[in-house]
Amino acid sequence: MTPEVMDGLLRHVREQFNSIANSLGFMRLEIVYMLDYVEDNISKFEEAAQRSSFNHAREDWMEAKREAAAVLKEDFDMMSKVTLLEEQKSVQGNAGDSASSAFLPRHEGGFLKSLKQRRAVVEEIVQTETNYLKLLEELESLYMTPLAEKLGDREEGGLLTKEENERIFGIMRTIINIVREHLPLMTAAVSSVTEGIGEVFLKLCPWLKHYAVYINSFDGSVKAIQTAKKRNPGFKKFLKDSEKKSAANYDLGSYLILPVQRLGRYELLLQTAFRETTRSHPDREDLITALEQVGDINAKINNIKRADENRQKVEELERNFVSPPSLFVPGRLLVREGKVMCARHKSMSSVQSKGKKPHVILLFDDLIVIAKVVKENRYEKKYSISLNDGVQIIEGGVGSSKGGRRMSGNLECLCLFRDKEGNMYYLLEFETSKEKEKWVSSFREVLSAVSVAKELSHK
Repeated sequence: MTPEVMDGLLRHVREQFNSIANSLGFMRLEIVYMLDYVEDNISKFEEAAQRSSFNHAREDWMEAKREAAAVLKEDFDMMSKVTLLEEQKSVQGNAGDSASSAFLPRHEGGFLKSLKQRRAVVEEIVQTETNYLKLLEELESLYMTPLAEKLGDREEGGLLTKEENERIFGIMRTIINIVREHLPLMTAAVSSVTEGIGEVFLKLCPWLKHYAVYINSFDGSVKAIQTAKKRNPGFKKFLKDSEKKSAANYDLGSYLILPVQRLGRYELLLQTAFRETTRSHPDREDLITALEQVGDINAKINNIKRADENRQKVEELERNFVSPPSLFVPGRLLVREGKVMCARHKSMSSVQSKGKKPHVILLFDDLIVIAKVVKENRYEKKYSISLNDGVQIIEGGVGSSKGGRRMSGNLECLCLFRDKEGNMYYLLEFETSKEKEKWVSSFREVLSAVSVAKELSHK
């Protein structure tokens, strides 16, 4: 049988499948999995033939085609019995599933196994979403509703001010409504012919942008709880009493973090569902698109969170300076910080280890700041080197006796770099050789990124 004939037979089987797909019910997916099995095995047969020696290639190829043809004929014969099986299922109920499976014993470890595993994943999505909503409704009944009824100043008997309530709960009611609206769609997907969980998530994805708003304000929510507890003992007592009523034994913080955890869980569950979905499954394309969209949302949230954490860290460092410099610039990233012994020299010949003093070095993605340690956690800015002006790590420049340079201490902990713009040399001594290697690696990565950015800007 020639490859053309084999391809034609496969197309014929698929045409027969498509002609009756709308009336197959659950059997539709079983045939889809069988066709995938056939295609996978034809591919394996072809690979086996290609790996064979030249003398046996033609014989192996013909045998592979004969086996593939036999598989296709079995599948075609099975499809001719589909209508009868559907009639049996309508009479026998669930017994029809076992009747259809009786025709497929050879494939039980393949497509039927994947079918069951995919269904298990979809059921897990629905079950965990059901539990998620249950916990959110507990939060609503135990905390949100009672506190909304007791807003006001402490002197007036209020537990929270309106502003505190908004900072603590943010858009939680919106999150709860989103889950309530989409859970029935997920539940319906389990009992549908195609188990279209990908289609459901495509409808959910536009609403997941609200999670980004909630997650970005979560740290502020935690701080607002602590502030309110200190300000109002009545609120603190309310929290303890409410925790005792929680069926899940959750405190307020444990409830509030649920949406933060759930968004990442969505991506993991969709990845698992995708692994159990064959290429012919009718939900595959929707699942791929949904997985990409959920992944993009998670990535954007993580980037925003990292940027916010970076901003807070830089602002914290600024407060440690005697005369705070303006280190924070939107988009500037703090790569590494640490303590180091440092000395600056005007020429290569004058570089020596003598005269090094305690400093703090801050490596940003566009700048190096070196500050003198005045006292514990108090710094005075000494040097600021723009990476755009050109900075060079000197290879083999430490430890040589050329030029009258005199080095002492552990040479493996020394690092020398040059500021091309100011033509100055900076000798850094780290506590250990491993620490030095980490810094040199960070220097090189940042300098490489700056170089690439320059090249792109000139194109």
